[in-house]
Amino acid sequence: MTSDDIKFVHYFFEKHRPPGQHAQHFIIQLSLSSTVGVLVLYYHFAERVLPRVCLPWSNFQFSLALPYLLALAIVGALIILARHYKKKDKKFHKRSPGASL
Repeated sequence: MTSDDIKFVHYFFEKHRPPGQHAQHFIIQLSLSSTVGVLVLYYHFAERVLPRVCLPWSNFQFSLALPYLLALAIVGALIILARHYKKKDKKFHKRSPGASL
């Protein structure tokens, strides 16, 4: 592939993306799913948790805390996965630097 071919194919194929940088549609999908998750947690908090804040601790229900614990676990897993794939991308770039055009 020559530098003139980039004009005819697509600039996407010119070079690798930096490690950790994702395609734009993945970033949009992450933003949308994060927004929906935050809205669901906000709704749960407003409808189920907030009315019980003034009640004594003897009325505490562990099941009301589960969505927030699950959200923390999901965020932690996503951070671990992001670090893993960033390392994998660096290894890929090291092994396959690509041809300079």
